[in-house]
Amino acid sequence: MGRDVWLVAVATAFLAASFMGMQQLLKAIYVLRLGYGPEFTGIYFATGALSFSLSSVPGGMLGARFGPRRMLILGALTMAAGASLLPAVELIPLGMRAPWLIGTQIIGACGWATFNVNQITALMVFTTDENRRFSYAFRESLAGFGTFIGALVGGLLPALFASLLGTTTAEPAPYRYALILTVLVALMGVVPLSRIGYVPISERARTRRAALPPLLPLALLLACGFLNHGAMASSRVFYPPYFDLEFGLPTAVIGLITSIGTALAVGAALVAAPFARRHGSPAIMRFAAMGSAASLLVMALSPGWAVAAVGVIGTLALVSVWMPNYQMRLMEMSTPEQRSLVAGAGSMAMSMGFASMSFSGGHIAATAGYDRLFVLGAGLAVCCTALLWISQRLSVRQPADEPLPRAVTENRVS
Repeated sequence: MGRDVWLVAVATAFLAASFMGMQQLLKAIYVLRLGYGPEFTGIYFATGALSFSLSSVPGGMLGARFGPRRMLILGALTMAAGASLLPAVELIPLGMRAPWLIGTQIIGACGWATFNVNQITALMVFTTDENRRFSYAFRESLAGFGTFIGALVGGLLPALFASLLGTTTAEPAPYRYALILTVLVALMGVVPLSRIGYVPISERARTRRAALPPLLPLALLLACGFLNHGAMASSRVFYPPYFDLEFGLPTAVIGLITSIGTALAVGAALVAAPFARRHGSPAIMRFAAMGSAASLLVMALSPGWAVAAVGVIGTLALVSVWMPNYQMRLMEMSTPEQRSLVAGAGSMAMSMGFASMSFSGGHIAATAGYDRLFVLGAGLAVCCTALLWISQRLSVRQPADEPLPRAVTENRVS
């Protein structure tokens, strides 16, 4: 792997540690400590996912216009801006706190979307056919490692700050100071991004036919992204309040559970890479979706928090298997000039699924219980598996004169 692949992967690790590790855990409980319930928590995270969705395609288009490198840096700085505004919510009058929280979530999610879409296309430029699949898995494993460290540290910080402030973790103040530290971690991710070399902008397609990906298989693949991330949201958004409200687990224990899942994700992404090379991305994606369904059923049927934690760990680990293969499959089904748009559409589909479940999940958890919510998530994962099989069958049956566009390596200009 080249120097630029390492730089993108290291930057992803810092940003994932901040956004997916520390913030994902701390924000959910911070909102509860501010006096909001699971319904608002669902709306809060759904707004972020919806913002991620709506900014994914524009982020890809801007990357195609101005180059991925600039948009990677802009995305990271925007994430840091959203994180820096969140702890200031306690300075806002009570009547304005909910809109302020939603606004900070929108800003951070837009930055995360811009970063994610453009790192997919940048890696296509920085890699070759021989090392591309491993490079995507390596970047995903470093993201998992960053999330692991972020969740572990984030889980410990509230108790540390509570001790320093002479208060308890039942108050919002320890979480406020812990969230301030996430801003510094995000800014550390900007440093490697500033060292990335020039990423050439793809030329426009010379013919309309050459630019169009296979639309029906692609549409089904996007639907799979929607369903899989809806299933993922039922776990990722709601397991912190589930453990906090139903079992009264300390934040440090919830963070430890998160860390175990993300630690396994680091190895799972790398282990899955050679299997994906041999059996293809769709087969590995089906395995990950069915594994997620099984993990969610464990969460739904568990008699106590320890068994439920096993299900949470499974869902967190399997995301790292799904994600690089989903991104690779999207890139395999698109031509160079369409990569930014297709990457944006793929991110949009995933975040729309995440947003839909987040919006509805809070109501379901409050009225029907968390077990029903997790069963619904498992059903979405099963539907995703079925659509993956159909999409692959349609791709195989493409007419001989209309093969799937092959990912073409672009030479980087220094």
